Amino acid sequence: MVAKETTRPQTAPRLNPQIVRTRNAVLEATLDLIAEVSVGALTIDQISERSAVARSTIYRHWNAPSEIVIDAFATLIGEVPPGPVGGGFVEELTFNYEFLMDGLATGNWARFLPAMIEAARVDAAYRKVFHRLLDERRSYGRDILRRAVARGDLPKDIDGDWMLDAISGPLYYRAVIWNDPIRDRAELHNLIAMVTDWALSGKSPRKPSNGS
Repeated sequence: MVAKETTRPQTAPRLNPQIVRTRNAVLEATLDLIAEVSVGALTIDQISERSAVARSTIYRHWNAPSEIVIDAFATLIGEVPPGPVGGGFVEELTFNYEFLMDGLATGNWARFLPAMIEAARVDAAYRKVFHRLLDERRSYGRDILRRAVARGDLPKDIDGDWMLDAISGPLYYRAVIWNDPIRDRAELHNLIAMVTDWALSGKSPRKPSNGS
């Protein structure tokens, strides 16, 4: 049996252990504070006091509270682990969204997500960094669909973002709006199959042609 190829994230440069400990202290303190105060009211002074890290040190790593909050939020999500490549885009999408489903169902991510959404809605600084984080997370799915198009598994004019919205939308809606996250893998697999069928049958949106 031939082992499946796996995607591998870029290797990040090694950080000084003291820097890692300092950053972790700041991020953990920030998460504690988010549970107590509104995101928009959070200040560097509060974070400094709770983390026992000097303001000057914090400012060497972040420019504003919004950046710290987003980085703290990102620690709840974690990096998507290497997934299978070569088994088809449906298998890759399934692996990617099982990771999201499990995070929304079992982690603290869903608990903090409403506060992040509200902060991004009313504050431009949070909106900018929150959208950056979401775009980074979406890059996993976009890469999967880009490879599928290159192989000829999906039409070149497929609206990939629509496909990703159609899969992730119900996951976020159930977790955030209903506080009843999807936990059943079969339910997720049926959702991915439905979206895939729409895409392959021509029922899903297509990107406009250059001449339109």
